Amino acid sequence: MGTLYTRTVDGSAPFLVAEAKVFLKIPAAVTSDDALITALINVVLEWGEAHTARDFRANTWEKLQTGFDDPLELRKSSIDAITSVEHLVDGSDVEVSSDDYYLVEGRWWSEVYTAVDASWPTNTDTIEQNVKVTFTTEAWPGADEVKTAMKMHLGYLYENRGDNDEIGNTQLAHAALKSGALYVYDSFAIPRGVG
Repeated sequence: MGTLYTRTVDGSAPFLVAEAKVFLKIPAAVTSDDALITALINVVLEWGEAHTARDFRANTWEKLQTGFDDPLELRKSSIDAITSVEHLVDGSDVEVSSDDYYLVEGRWWSEVYTAVDASWPTNTDTIEQNVKVTFTTEAWPGADEVKTAMKMHLGYLYENRGDNDEIGNTQLAHAALKSGALYVYDSFAIPRGVG
């Protein structure tokens, strides 16, 4: 089964409806499209994060993997903190002491190493996905770039909202390209296949 990343807590979007309405030149008193704008913010946020492999907001993640590697790779950008490292022993989660490991942030992802004179536990159950790392990410520090790309993307989708009943990945990619947001996203995207 391999490695599985699950976002367990979503952070706040880089901007909210009021800021989007200023960009779209919609008066603050007009609230009829607020729900639509909120939905579009969430859609471009999710698409942008997936496309760039960066978190645009501070999120909490769980990574499940089979066995301990040294180092444990966390292929997410800008790790804020490791909340816990756990492994299964007799079907129960057992936490590894935080004194036994440390975090090293790299250019594309971070790694968790064992401390000097420490090692990963060896009594872990022999089943798939028996190690769980819980961690938080920081919002991508290029907030202005993120907002620019998201607003361009949002603007195109909002202006062309009658063209599609459903917004799928193909429509989102097309909107990112047509709006110019794709070029901004690509300027800070983590290259695929690195490592």
